[in-house]
This record gives sequence, structure tokens and C-alpha cells, in this order.
Amino acid sequence: MKKILTVENLHLFTGFALIAAGLISYQQEGVGMMLSWAIFGAMYLSMSDIGEDKMAAAEIASINHKIRVTAAYLGAILAAWLLTTFI
Repeated sequence: MKKILTVENLHLFTGFALIAAGLISYQQEGVGMMLSWAIFGAMYLSMSDIGEDKMAAAEIASINHKIRVTAAYLGAILAAWLLTTFI
């Protein structure tokens, strides 16, 4: 039987929950806090995907890997946006 509650799935859930928290916090605390939470969530989504050079081709092609790569790029873009709001 395949496990549903894996560390990988927990990281995905936690990352999306943090991004959602960021979007919700925008109404109360503004852009800076929203971006901080969203960046943290994106980092969480991508954090267990380190070592792509050691992955099999099937792992690199998986949807979970693609989500993590997208989250990493999203985190970088949001981090740049956050930085510009403080400059």
C-alpha cells in the first residue's frame, strides 16, 4: 500500500498553506508581509528538491518536481519584488 502522508506531501501542503496565509495577510498587513509569507511558502515547497543532479529522469519529470521548480522561481521573483518595496 502506498503511503499518502509522506514528507514530500507534507512539504507541499505546508508550502501552499503558507502561500495562502500570505495572501490572506495582505488584507491586514500589506504587501511586505504578504510577500514574506509567500516567499517562505515557496521555499518550503522547493526545499526537499535539492540535488536535482542526482535524480533519475522519472523524478525530474514528475509533477511534484515541476511544482517545486516553479515554486523556487516564484520565490525568487517575489523576493525581488519584496526587496524593491523596501528600497
